[in-house]
Amino acid sequence: SSDAISITDVTGKSIYHNPAFVERFGYGVEELNAAGGVLSLYAELTVAQAIFQTLVKGQSWVGEVLMRNQQGAQLHNFLRADAIRDDQNKIVGQVRIYTDIMARKQVEEALRYRLEMEELVANISTDFLKVGAKGRSSLPGEMDYQFNRALQEIGTFAEVDRSYIFVFDGNKVNNTHEWCRPGISPQIHNYQNIILEESQPWFASKISRLEVIHIPQVAQLPPEATLERELFQSQDILSLLAVPMVYAGRVVGFLGFDAVRSERNWTEADIKLLGLVAEIFVNALQRCRAEQELAQRAKELERSNAELENFAYIASHDLQEPLRTTTNFAQLLFLRYQGKLDEKADRYIGFIVQGCSRMQQLIEDLLDYARVDKGGRKFTPTDCDQVLDRALANLNAGLLTTGAVVQREALPYVMGDEPQLVDLFQNLIANALKFHGSEPPRVDIWAEKRDGEWLFGIRDRGIGIEPKFFDRIFVIFQRLHSLDDYPGTGIGLAICKKIVERHGGRIWVESVPVNGCVFFFTIPF
Repeated sequence: SSDAISITDVTGKSIYHNPAFVERFGYGVEELNAAGGVLSLYAELTVAQAIFQTLVKGQSWVGEVLMRNQQGAQLHNFLRADAIRDDQNKIVGQVRIYTDIMARKQVEEALRYRLEMEELVANISTDFLKVGAKGRSSLPGEMDYQFNRALQEIGTFAEVDRSYIFVFDGNKVNNTHEWCRPGISPQIHNYQNIILEESQPWFASKISRLEVIHIPQVAQLPPEATLERELFQSQDILSLLAVPMVYAGRVVGFLGFDAVRSERNWTEADIKLLGLVAEIFVNALQRCRAEQELAQRAKELERSNAELENFAYIASHDLQEPLRTTTNFAQLLFLRYQGKLDEKADRYIGFIVQGCSRMQQLIEDLLDYARVDKGGRKFTPTDCDQVLDRALANLNAGLLTTGAVVQREALPYVMGDEPQLVDLFQNLIANALKFHGSEPPRVDIWAEKRDGEWLFGIRDRGIGIEPKFFDRIFVIFQRLHSLDDYPGTGIGLAICKKIVERHGGRIWVESVPVNGCVFFFTIPF
C-alpha cells in the first residue's frame, strides 16, 4: 500500500493528510485535530512526545511505531519524520511518512510464536522422556506430575482458561488431569465415568471420526448439539477446542482448551499446539499402560516362579524317601538274586538300579537348583581368589586325572554369596574338564572392570558348542550329548545362570566348534 503522509505546524496541529493516511487511520484533518491531534494516534504517549521533541529541535526521527486508527485497532508502521524549514531555515512545521509494516510484523509474530511453541513442545517431550529415571516404582507419580505441569504450560502459553485430558476406559471416559487459570472453576469432578455417547452424542461422534472439535462460539452450536450447548453453558464455557488422542488408529482420549472469560476464535496454531502435545500424551499414556502391564506380569511371574521353586523343593524332598526305598530294594534284589535267575532278569534288575541311581541324582540336582534362591545367603564382601581356590580344591581329583592346566589372573572382591560363587566357578571349570576333547584341558580364568560391573571369563580349549545351542545349554535338564558320551543331568549351567542372575548379573557363552568355549558372566560392583 502507499505511504501515509501527514503535515503539521510547529505545534503538532494537522495541516494536510494524503488519501493513504485517511484510509489507514480513518481521520481527515479536522477530525484528527478535534480528536487531539497527531500525537493521539500513537499507542504510547511517551513515544509520541519524544518524536515531537526531536522534530522541534530540527532533528530527524526514524523507527518503528505502534499506532491506533479511529476504531482503536493497533497498526505497526515504520516512521520517517523531519522538521520543515522556510527559506530562512526557520522550523515552520513537521512532516511524517508512515510505511505500513503490518504484514511483516505478522510474519515475524507468526515465526516467533512457532519457535516458542516448538521449544515448549520439545521441552515437554524431553520432560516426559526423563520420567522413570528414578526407577519404575516412581513412574505413576512422575507421570501425573508431568501431565499437570504440561497442561499448565500449554494453557499459559495459549492464554486459555482451562486445559484438560480425557481418557477412555472401555465405553466410559474420565477427565484425568486438568489445569485452570486462577479464578476459573475446576470441572474435573463433573467428568468421571461418563458415557460420552449418551451425555454428548454430537461431540462423541466427531471425536470417534478423529475430527478436531472447533467451537469458537458455544452459543452458536447447531441444533444437533443441543445437549453439548446446554452442558457447556452451564459451566460458563464460551469457546472450546479439542483434538483426539489416537493410538494405532483408535481414539484413546482427547486433549482440550476452554475459554471462559471471553470468546476465542481458535487459530491453526492453537490446533497444531494441541495436536503436537496430544501425540506426546498418547505416547506417555501407552508407556504408563505398558509399564503397568509389565509390572503386573513381573509380579505374576515372580509369584509363579516362587510357587514353582517351592513345589520343586517340596516335591524333590518328598520324592527322596520313596525313591530311597525303591533303590534299596532294587539293590537287594540285585545282590540276592544275581545269577540265580536268567540273564534277562539280571539285566532288568540292573536297569532298575541304574534308573533309580539316575533319578536320585536328578532329584538332588533339582534340590540344588531350588536352593539357589530358597537357601541363598546374605551377600557379603567376597574374595573371588579364595572362591576359585575352593572350587579348584573340590575339583582336584579331576584336575589330576585329566592333566589339566589352569592359568589364572588376580580376581576381585565382589558382594556375593560365597558358597554359591564356589558352585559357579566349580560348575564352569568342571565343564571344561569334562568336554576337553583329545588334548589335556587348559583353562584360562580372568576378570576385568567394565561399565559398573566385573566381567569374568573362563576359557577352555575343548570341543566347543554350535551357536544354535548357546541359549539351550542354560535351560534346566537340557543336554547336547548322550549319557554314554558324557555323564551328567544337564542342570549344571542352569544352576550357574540362576546364581549369576541372583547376583544381578548375566551369563553367556561364545564358542567356535572344535576351538573351545569362553563362558562370560558379570557381577555388579
